[in-house]
Amino acid sequence: MRLETLQEIQLEYACNIMQSLIRSCRERYLAAANLVELDSPTVTQVLEIGFGQPPSPWRLLRGYKILCDRYNRAYFTPQENLFFNPADEQDIKWVGHFWYRLVPKLLERDDIVRTVLRAAGAIPSDDPEAAGDSFLQECRELAMPEPADQSYPHLVSA
Repeated sequence: MRLETLQEIQLEYACNIMQSLIRSCRERYLAAANLVELDSPTVTQVLEIGFGQPPSPWRLLRGYKILCDRYNRAYFTPQENLFFNPADEQDIKWVGHFWYRLVPKLLERDDIVRTVLRAAGAIPSDDPEAAGDSFLQECRELAMPEPADQSYPHLVSA
């Protein structure tokens, strides 16, 4: 696979991936609120995001592009195996890396969870655009996790 092909795939799925990240942040936020038995208008607002219309990821897309670019520079390899294995395709590796390495790293940080939810309009914010800028900066400075040694065969459609 060529780098340009991977970049096209990353761009094609950007909105869906960022909407899924918002939902993951939503679940993390709601679990924390439930743990401390917090019931507030903000919790209700977060609870309702994604019902009806999908959450808006547009303020997060610049940060997503930074993550894609950083991954591509560090881990993309155009080398193909002699024996074709769908699990070794670069797009499958990217998706696996994003969901199993990057997302857990993002979700462990409370500030990033809140920033994502503010940028998506799930948590009240005086400046949601600034939340998008903050996410962008976090993506620039995030210590990128190493790719997993294993492949992600369950991500390959049969």
